[in-house]
Amino acid sequence: MKRFQSLNWYPYAVALCISVILYVILMHLPIVARGLKSFGTYFNTVVVGCIIAYLMNPLAKLYERKLFGNLKRGRWAVSVFLAVLTFTAAIVALMLILLPQLVNSIRSFMDQAPGYQDYIYSLFMKYGLTEYIYIPESANEAANQFMDWLKGYEDDIVAFWSGVIQLLIKLAIGAVLAIYLLIAKAKLKADGKELLSSLLPDDRLDSVFDYIRRCDFIVNRYLVFSLLDSLIIGGINAIIMILLRMPYVGLISIIVSVTNLIPTFGPVIGVMISSLLLLLENPIYAVMFIIITLVLQICDGYIIKPRLFGNILGISGLLILLAIVTLGNIFGVGGLLLAIPIAAICDFTYREVFLPYLKRRKRKLSDVNGKV
Repeated sequence: MKRFQSLNWYPYAVALCISVILYVILMHLPIVARGLKSFGTYFNTVVVGCIIAYLMNPLAKLYERKLFGNLKRGRWAVSVFLAVLTFTAAIVALMLILLPQLVNSIRSFMDQAPGYQDYIYSLFMKYGLTEYIYIPESANEAANQFMDWLKGYEDDIVAFWSGVIQLLIKLAIGAVLAIYLLIAKAKLKADGKELLSSLLPDDRLDSVFDYIRRCDFIVNRYLVFSLLDSLIIGGINAIIMILLRMPYVGLISIIVSVTNLIPTFGPVIGVMISSLLLLLENPIYAVMFIIITLVLQICDGYIIKPRLFGNILGISGLLILLAIVTLGNIFGVGGLLLAIPIAAICDFTYREVFLPYLKRRKRKLSDVNGKV
C-alpha cells in the first residue's frame, strides 16, 4: 500500500474515485435515501432504545452526583433506577393531567360539530359559494358522507392503527433496552475508547475525544432542553387559555407543545390548526389565540431559549433553514427535529476543525516551499 501512496498519480486517483462516488450518490440521492431508510427499519427498536437512554442519561448522572455521591457500590445502578422511576412518574402524571382535558376537548368539539356544519353551510350560502363547492345541508348528511368516505379507507385505517400498536411495542421494548444500555454505559464507553485508541495515533486521541464530547454536549443539551421548552410553552399556553375561558384547552395545548418541537415551521403549523378549531367556536377566540402565540413565541425566542440553550447554537438563521429543509426532505420528522443540532455540529466542525486543518496544511506547504 505504501508503495502506491508514494507514486505521483495516487492522490489524483483517490480524488477521482471520491468524486465519482459523490457524483453517483448526489445523482441518485432519493434512491440512496430510500435505501438508508429501508436498512434503518431493521434497527428501529435499537435506535429508540438508544434515544431513550440518551435522554435519561443526564438525569441519571445528576442523581449519581447529587444524591448517591457517597455510595461506594451500585450508585450508578441506583441512579438509573431512580431516573427510570422519575421518567415513568412524569409520563403518568402528564397523562393524568392532559387526558381528561383532551377527552373533554374532543367531546366538546363533537357536540358542537353540528353547529359548526350549519354555520359553514350558511356562510357558503351567504356568499354564493355553494354553486362552486358542495357543502352538506345538515349534520346528518355530513356524518353519512363522512362514514361513506371512511369505508373507502378501511385498509388504510387498519394499517394506521396497526402501525400505532407496533410503535407502542417498539417504545416498550426500547425502554427496556435503554435500561440495559444505561447500566452497561461504563463498559460500552471503555470499549469505545479502547477501539479508538487502537485505530488512531496517540497524538490525535485527545482532540478526537474532545470533538466527541462537544458533539455530545450539543445534541444532549438541545434534545433535553427542547423537550423542556415545549413543556413550558404548552403549560403557559394552557394557563392563559384557562384564564381567558377559551375552549379546547387540553387539545390545543398538546398541539402547541408538540408542534413547538419542530423548529421554525412548527409554531406556524400549530397556530394554523388551533386557530381553525377556535374559529369554528368563535372568531374572537381565534384572534386572541394568534396574539397569545405571537407573544409566547417572542418570549420563547428572546427569553426562554437563550436561557436554556446558552451559546451552544451560535449559528446563522440561513444555515438552520437549509438544514431544516434538506434534512426534513430526506429523513422526515426525525430530520426536522435533529436539523438544528446537526447544523450546529457541522458549523463548529467547519470552523474549529476543518479550517484550522487547512491553515496548518497551508503553513506546512509554505514552509516546505520556502526550504526548497
